Amino acid sequence: MTNREKMLLFEKCINTNDLELGKKLISPSASFATPVSPEPLYGAEGYLSVVSLMRQSFPDAQWKLVEAVSEGNTVAAQWECSGTFEGPAPFCGLKPNGRKFSTTVMNFYTFDDEGMICKDVAAAGLAGIIKELRRAGTERNIEEAREFFKGDRFATENGMVIEELDSEHAVTSVVISDRHKNALGGVMGGAIFTLADFAFAALTNDKERATVAQQVTINYLAAPKGAKLTATARYKKDGRNSCVVNIDVTDDMGREVAQFVGTGFKLSKDNNCQNK
Repeated sequence: MTNREKMLLFEKCINTNDLELGKKLISPSASFATPVSPEPLYGAEGYLSVVSLMRQSFPDAQWKLVEAVSEGNTVAAQWECSGTFEGPAPFCGLKPNGRKFSTTVMNFYTFDDEGMICKDVAAAGLAGIIKELRRAGTERNIEEAREFFKGDRFATENGMVIEELDSEHAVTSVVISDRHKNALGGVMGGAIFTLADFAFAALTNDKERATVAQQVTINYLAAPKGAKLTATARYKKDGRNSCVVNIDVTDDMGREVAQFVGTGFKLSKDNNCQNK
């Protein structure tokens, strides 16, 4: 049996959690270090215990062998790992959130003289999966945000929309119309302020935790000349209980219109503005 054929059997073993097959492939003296155990794990039982632990958090977790390159008694294997963080168990301090993940990991396997796996060194392995989960856990669903912020009626009923949103930045925009103009025919400062404040709100609030503004300042830099305004919000600081956000407002001709700085206070998870 070639090493690639053994790796395909190993793929079947971990996807089915087949202990008997695992005992045919993994040496009982093989030790494995993982982020989920302070002590090394041994043999097929130890290896598959990690798989079982993962399936308590990711019931549909699957590994697909993408490539296997063999040299002597060592095989470099590239895997695609995917699953849905449905729980019920947390994983490495992360709580189930229903999100799907997919990542590529690389492992190096050593086979002993009997052709059994005696060593597994992960170039990314579980650490790579955990990194991907942390990233996925911070992703923001823009459609959910748009639905939530329909309740921000002063902004949305004046034509302001969320264009982009993730854990690090938010972009809001508005097409300028007569309702945004002052008696002199220019765009009202309040409309520019509201657009920037809307970007601040979109970035700092989600369904898990609300943030309220403690202090904001705005500098009006130039009168807009274009037909559309865009506000881009980015964190200057994102702390445990407070944040500072910089928002740049520009028009569609590239003109810098205003700079807004907001300081926010993060409410506790069991508190929100409606409880005040």
